[in-house]
Amino acid sequence: MPNTVILIGTLIARTLFAIQSFGNPLDYLKDSPKALRDINRSIYLRPTIEESYRLRSKIYYKDGDMKNAFDDILTAELIKPGDAKTKNWRTWSGENLINRGKKVFEQDKEEVIERYSLAIQIDPENVLAYYWKGDAYYSLKQLDAARGDLVLSP
Repeated sequence: MPNTVILIGTLIARTLFAIQSFGNPLDYLKDSPKALRDINRSIYLRPTIEESYRLRSKIYYKDGDMKNAFDDILTAELIKPGDAKTKNWRTWSGENLINRGKKVFEQDKEEVIERYSLAIQIDPENVLAYYWKGDAYYSLKQLDAARGDLVLSP
């Protein structure tokens, strides 16, 4: 039993260190497998802390696993609706996907459409994501799809 208490204390301390170093999360997130292992343990021990899901979302996002990143954003929002930090992360990640899409716009329209679709999933209120996705469809002469995104734009 004492070993279990020490282990749990160590895991919580590591996780708190990771969360407290949020000001510069890149230091902790550079080692994604270790960071992911630690945050998964933290979530296992205390699954009701929204900040843990937000941090894990950042790890997934950094590693390109957008589905899990988005799922964790949603979980964080369910745990603490209206949380400003989660909203800010959602907005930043959506805008970042738009910027990534702009960089490859001329080379690969299909990839651009995929990135803008993810940006819309992450931040459905981001008008630019709808616009650029519609523009990509328009460039591919897929006018119905382009019209759909431009009309759906909030």
